[in-house]
Amino acid sequence: MFGFHNQVATAVVVAGLLALVVVVASGFWSPLPTRPDFKRHAARINEVVPIEKAETVFSRANLKEMVMPTNLLSPFYTEFYKPPPSVNPPATKTVEVVYQGSYESADGRKLAFVNVGGKSATVPAGSGILNGWSVKEIGLKMLILTNASGESFALEFRGTNQIKIPK
Repeated sequence: MFGFHNQVATAVVVAGLLALVVVVASGFWSPLPTRPDFKRHAARINEVVPIEKAETVFSRANLKEMVMPTNLLSPFYTEFYKPPPSVNPPATKTVEVVYQGSYESADGRKLAFVNVGGKSATVPAGSGILNGWSVKEIGLKMLILTNASGESFALEFRGTNQIKIPK
């Protein structure tokens, strides 16, 4: 069945098993020791289980006096279900810009009146008024701002506009 054809090994195993059976059957080892009978004493039961102490531990008076500690974590507290921290948006602030008009100087240079965050300024074309924003074109009814990345923003005359700039 298993393909094992060594008669000598089989004979050795069978002889060993027979020797073991003979040794166990002849009582070669000594019998197990007998255990003594337990002595039962009714008077000693209070020494084993102190009933009067158990009654004081679980009395209603002691349970009412128990106060839970205040600075310990609850056994049910976990941070497993805490949502992952949110990614903070880029730090920007919003600035209010109002185009208040323009004029042309005697030498032909155009200047614009601009109120940036509550402060008035007179700026020529090409000058910066905010972080990264500069005046591209000055018109009668519109002021065009541009930034370094090529974005443009048109401000209408006396119109209040919100521009987001990095902090």
